[in-house]
Amino acid sequence: MQGDEARSKAESDSLLADWLQPDLELCITNEIFKVINTIDDTKQRNSKRQLADTFTQLPYNQKDFETACRALTKVLLSTQVTINESQQRQLAIAIASDAPFFLTRNSQILAIADAINEEFNLSILSPTSLIVKLDYLHEYINYQPVRLAGTGITRQVVHKLDQVPFLSQRFLIAAKGEKLSDFQGRLGYIIANTDKFNCYIILQSKNTPKNNTPLALIAYHTDKTHELKVPIFRVRSGHLEETIARYLIFWFISLSVSKNLPFTRITEPYLNQTILSAIQDDAFFKVKDGYLNANLAVAVTATELSDYLTNLANLSPDYNFCLKIAETLKTDNLTKAVKTTIDVERILWPAKIIDADLPTIIIPIQAEWAKELFDEDLANQLLLRSETDLALKRELVYYRSHRGNGGLKPGVVGRIIWYVSYNKNYCGTGQVRACSRLDEVVVNKPKNLHQQFRRLGVYELEDLMKLTKNDPNKKLMALRFSNTELFKNPINLAEIKEILGKRVTVQSPLRIEQEQFTMIYREGTPNK
Repeated sequence: MQGDEARSKAESDSLLADWLQPDLELCITNEIFKVINTIDDTKQRNSKRQLADTFTQLPYNQKDFETACRALTKVLLSTQVTINESQQRQLAIAIASDAPFFLTRNSQILAIADAINEEFNLSILSPTSLIVKLDYLHEYINYQPVRLAGTGITRQVVHKLDQVPFLSQRFLIAAKGEKLSDFQGRLGYIIANTDKFNCYIILQSKNTPKNNTPLALIAYHTDKTHELKVPIFRVRSGHLEETIARYLIFWFISLSVSKNLPFTRITEPYLNQTILSAIQDDAFFKVKDGYLNANLAVAVTATELSDYLTNLANLSPDYNFCLKIAETLKTDNLTKAVKTTIDVERILWPAKIIDADLPTIIIPIQAEWAKELFDEDLANQLLLRSETDLALKRELVYYRSHRGNGGLKPGVVGRIIWYVSYNKNYCGTGQVRACSRLDEVVVNKPKNLHQQFRRLGVYELEDLMKLTKNDPNKKLMALRFSNTELFKNPINLAEIKEILGKRVTVQSPLRIEQEQFTMIYREGTPNK
């Protein structure tokens, strides 16, 4: 092996060092297999293929790939740099898959690194440069956009003061008398104090970062042991305004729960009417400096929940609304009152009253539908974008046959435990993965159901017709559900069988008892 070639191999091999593995996942593109197939030596070709098979292949959407190819061609023409077709395809795949880095030793590609980064937000580095800039890598990852629910909408950290003029101009609430200088001062203070505040901009992604559209600006902090506070909560008007507002409210509550905080307080002084309506629907109570919601990560009896609420009320006069709910929980035969108990669980989400006589059904769902309807983890696995407004909705509908229904029928409300059927294309299937509130059951003909719930469902009319084997008069069941909680600890089928104490295949809805629900829920949501 010649000296330059040996040094190049050593540079690439350095990426496999053990100390780097916690910070890096090395991926390849499927284009590499075409290159390998051009090797004449059979033994060497097979060896290279076996090595390539040990790495993750970057998944990508064909439409995004074609868009990236066209845009990349323009960049190459403007920089007057020539690279071969295979190298262009590898770059385009990296761009289409939203990969943060592209590693190469090719001098021509490295020469256009700045132009590529500016146009596509893709950093091109040599293996050595990546290792040298490991500290930079940590910072870069911290500020990378996070996709919301597998859509083309992203959440990105705001961490530079030079972003204040741009953001303040776009999110000023002048109609309510807010002064630009006041908003700039408040926003600047929040951005400057990163040890205390977290500030994000919500963007609708276009073809390139330059064309991203700002949708919302938010900030939160946790300066009390019991609360997550939201001092900035602004959503720009548009067709996604209400969807984004309701999604973010649920995100704030979920974040508060994940931090073991029982309350979420919105203190933004210039809330628009869309947000006001949404927070009132989510049972936020008006207090002197904003709106307050109780979000209790507990699974307890009605009596235990009443006592817990009473103790919380003693912490602050602002928490007095908890006493009214506590009194409701002391009502005689409350656990038999389905509507009251499900209303309490809605107000205190994700709290669960484990001795409530609420119908609870395990429902099987295919991974393809789960990722579109509620499972953000599955949606993000393939890096393919879901339908934006649907994926962000909190209230959705799922269709199935009305036979073999496990007790589901019109008039039933309660809880759904979702079992995502095994699918080799996804990690984490063949498991119970989530819990939702069942709000309504409707049985009707496919066309009628589609007309009634088309804004809430991922199914098209032709999908519903397939379920009835193209019989327009055959009835289907629509399950309207909301506020899905993904399990931190998904439960495989073997564990479910053990909990239920019997052999089950979960091929159709299965009603379970209170004690069984408690065991499944607590297993899926540790520490409750």
